[in-house]
Amino acid sequence: MLPGVIIKPFLVLIDTSKIALVDNIPSLFEILRETSPDGATRLVTARYIGSPEQLANLDLVTEMDVSAEVAMLRDDVATAAAKFESRLDEPLSVHSVEIQRGSKCWKCEFRVDEAAPKNGFAECWGVLAEPKPHMLELFSIGTARALDRSSLADWMVGQEKASLFEIPEDCLVMKDGTVGATAERQLRQIEYTRRGEVFISTDLRGHIEAVRAPMHFIDFETSRLALPYHRGMHAYGLVAFQWSCHTLSSHGQQPTHAEWLNKTEVWPNRLFAESLREAIGDSGPVLTWSPFEGATLKQIIPELARFGHDVPELVAWMTDVVDNRIVDLHDWAKYDYYNPGMRGRTSIKVVLDALWKSDAAMRKQFEAWTGM
Repeated sequence: MLPGVIIKPFLVLIDTSKIALVDNIPSLFEILRETSPDGATRLVTARYIGSPEQLANLDLVTEMDVSAEVAMLRDDVATAAAKFESRLDEPLSVHSVEIQRGSKCWKCEFRVDEAAPKNGFAECWGVLAEPKPHMLELFSIGTARALDRSSLADWMVGQEKASLFEIPEDCLVMKDGTVGATAERQLRQIEYTRRGEVFISTDLRGHIEAVRAPMHFIDFETSRLALPYHRGMHAYGLVAFQWSCHTLSSHGQQPTHAEWLNKTEVWPNRLFAESLREAIGDSGPVLTWSPFEGATLKQIIPELARFGHDVPELVAWMTDVVDNRIVDLHDWAKYDYYNPGMRGRTSIKVVLDALWKSDAAMRKQFEAWTGM
């Protein structure tokens, strides 16, 4: 395409050891898009629109000559590219014989509803795609091993089996006969899915009653851009820009809502933490659905000093929240509760959907609170 031109390949990487020397770097670039004849819009490139002085301070990348590595991989890449290109013009059945089916297929993007006109997963797996519930729905299927210590999913495919109910339960027990926490959850899933019943551990009520009011249910929104927003930030640095909180004064009472959204051009993480403290105070459990909120607060703590904020009381408060007040409800969903509608998943969206469909009292309470 470029006769007479010598191409020298470089790997250009964002360097996370470097620090932004100017504010609002994303605003120095303009996104360019183009519209195709069918009306679809796609991103083409970005154009620098800042000043020459700002450009001189944009030292956020590191370049590495990779000519030798590219030469080593060139033939392999060409062979793979030709193989993938051939798949554009031939039916999947020509190539599916080479595909290894196993636990990785649980997240196949071509697993779609039965009503869809095309189902790539069904075409790839054939009759092994049909069982319901499917073995790929097993909680943490990727960690499960067959009796010969091979991947359980691979072993099942080799046995031409794919039903959740065909999984040998002996495979989920350790060599010494003990059952670990993950295997316990897997065995429970198989049992209660077969029974079509909800499992509630004998410990769950105690967990709930141990959480004393006021109870603060929090959710954070953060970003990590390659191009930092603020002077002094590293590439992919944390920007905590929004939180929401529902507070219960007692069990069964309608929650009150509070929220905060950053609307300024300054580094927001201190204001984020201070406004959260105003909302949830210095006492009461803080309920989350993952370690994410605690990890966010832990990262803000050392950054406060790096950005020149001497706020020991705020640091002590965040430390107390992380160490003593956070209650992760996701652990309850994994070990103290199971609804067949959850299948092998424990994300809050899946658990809530399963609860909503099966719990009439929950729907009635929601209607009373919202009028919807």
